[in-house]
Amino acid sequence: MTIYNRPAALQSTTYRVPTDHGNMYVTLGTDDGRLVEIWIAISKSGSCEKAFLEALARSIALGLQRGVPLVEYVEQLQGITCHVVGDGTGFVHSPADGLAKVLKGASSGN
Repeated sequence: MTIYNRPAALQSTTYRVPTDHGNMYVTLGTDDGRLVEIWIAISKSGSCEKAFLEALARSIALGLQRGVPLVEYVEQLQGITCHVVGDGTGFVHSPADGLAKVLKGASSGN
């Protein structure tokens, strides 16, 4: 297995996702058009939500760097529900579901 060698700079786009836990900001970092890094900001530093989502983002990024298809993450995360919030275009069922929506949009752009 080839280990990903991250360059000093990546192209990135940040998305705002409303959740019942506050606005979540998802930053997707790409290397030559390939998604390789995810950063998630939500809630206050030290919160359980922030820690959980940081762990989730790191785990997904590690898998992406090793060739796991993005669609597999989308399929696993979409529909996970805790508190539903309307986002103007539909509903976000949880931070994980909101992340799936962002990732699904990223996968359809490639």
